[in-house]
Amino acid sequence: MVGENYTGQHETTDALRTETERATDKKCPKCAGVMAFMPGSQILLCPYCGHKEEIAAVSQSFTAQELDFNLAEDDAPTDWGTETKTVHCQSCGADTIYDTNQISGECPYCGSNQVMPVAQQNTMSPGGIVPFKLDAGRAAQLFKSWIEKKFFCPKLAKESAKPKAFKGLYVPFWTFDTNTHSNYSGEYGLDRKTEDKDGNTRIETDWFNTRGAYHHKIDDMLICASQKQDGGMIAGLEPFQTLEAQEYRPEYMAGFMAERYTVKMKNAWEKAKQKIASLIHEEVDTKIRDENKADHTRNIQIQTEYADITYKYLLLPVWISSFRYGDKIYNFMVNGQTGKVSGNIPISWIKVLLVTVAVIAVIALIFWLTRHNAGAADLGISVLI
Repeated sequence: MVGENYTGQHETTDALRTETERATDKKCPKCAGVMAFMPGSQILLCPYCGHKEEIAAVSQSFTAQELDFNLAEDDAPTDWGTETKTVHCQSCGADTIYDTNQISGECPYCGSNQVMPVAQQNTMSPGGIVPFKLDAGRAAQLFKSWIEKKFFCPKLAKESAKPKAFKGLYVPFWTFDTNTHSNYSGEYGLDRKTEDKDGNTRIETDWFNTRGAYHHKIDDMLICASQKQDGGMIAGLEPFQTLEAQEYRPEYMAGFMAERYTVKMKNAWEKAKQKIASLIHEEVDTKIRDENKADHTRNIQIQTEYADITYKYLLLPVWISSFRYGDKIYNFMVNGQTGKVSGNIPISWIKVLLVTVAVIAVIALIFWLTRHNAGAADLGISVLI
């Protein structure tokens, strides 16, 4: 039961904190340097002397913890397993969580060095984490491949795009599970051909009323929990493979940062309902078309009820970087799990203009050929007569 799991974690918070702090000393035992997590592995590496330590194996049957929707996130566990600090960027307003061993002199979002520590808050600890699979070098390769395929990006920009240092950031997400029951009504249309007295055919549509019920189990509806993220850019990184989420361990944070969530869970649920409503509308439309072999639908009305709502708080891996072209900075992100790239690029308006002119020319040519062929046909008929 979800409630039982939640209560059980509260009962063992002190024991978990003691055990985790003892097991996660990120300072190298050889040279006292700060160790970092190696993406795609279960290893902590000291970048100074090369010493490696293996992260304790995680349970193969682990499932990210789901919490009862009626339990506020303010009552959720706040143990991050190691001492953390929160830094606020005075330039863009982002709040970032660091391990206390890390030096935080630059904002991972805007690059500003106007960052300052803020009073420690009991920030909800993650119910699961998807560790980085790709390192910064691989992220750079994927970016170059991605920008090379952008047709409207200037050639000079593609050749000169040299990303700044990549920053590995765990971005906060809420995920929601729920069982939905929907009642719907609407109309579907069937096309038929008709012929008038002159032999001309046309298409007419007959409309019929329909109603029914639809059930859908929603699993891991993702909502970004950061107000600082560009909605379109972060959405461009999806999907994340949330089934690969691991039990949260502070070792995965070594050498990386995590943003503190700034979208409350209840507010995220309202966004999730909008996405769910859109999904259900598409599926109901498809259901009506398939069941009635319909050509059209219209006036679909849906009332949806949600039951068994649970949520999870996950940290998902994102590489953040930027490049300069001309006098402007272009930001982009790389999914640290799948390698999918999303971002802003410069546009060559000369290419846009040339393509537009070419399209207009093709349309004009087709129109001319159509008229020319029609004129030739009329001329041929006249000659025969």
